[in-house]
Amino acid sequence: MLRIFLLGTLWIAAMPLHGQSYASEELFPPIIVNSVDDSVVAMDTACTLREAVNNVNADADTTGGDCGVASAIQFDPMIDGTPIVLSGAAQDDANLSGDLDLLRPASIVGNGPGLTIISGGGIDRVFDVPDEVAGVVFEGLEIREGNSGAEDGGGVSCRAFSCVFRDSLFAMNQTDDDGGGI
Repeated sequence: MLRIFLLGTLWIAAMPLHGQSYASEELFPPIIVNSVDDSVVAMDTACTLREAVNNVNADADTTGGDCGVASAIQFDPMIDGTPIVLSGAAQDDANLSGDLDLLRPASIVGNGPGLTIISGGGIDRVFDVPDEVAGVVFEGLEIREGNSGAEDGGGVSCRAFSCVFRDSLFAMNQTDDDGGGI
């Protein structure tokens, strides 16, 4: 199937190889985000995106069983269309607040732009992937309202060309430096 998506103001077409799909494939089931909250509350039965990223970063369950342990994150269709708005202060690199800091390779697979919406709330960028992390895949996401201030990457900061983007939309992201979307 041919996929066409918007990257900034550039339309890009991508086609998987014969017999392959875009979905993340790994040995363990993916972590399923089932809440649009931006909180970290262990044992509340909700798996938030921030908790899922914490589990990926730790390669362990940090949620008391709310989220699984895997390197792939997917989203429950029950939250489709409702934005996940990140909260808290910017400039945190421990994934406590503001942007989501990915410290290990991961696949974050949404249900499509307009369905899986992640917003920086105009406070911070949405995702931050440091130089030493390679192999991060973003798929089927709408990444919007990120603001990195005087740093690169208003929506996603992905240094060293370590990220792959598929079927994703970047909207209303800003920076005073390079890369409004990425």
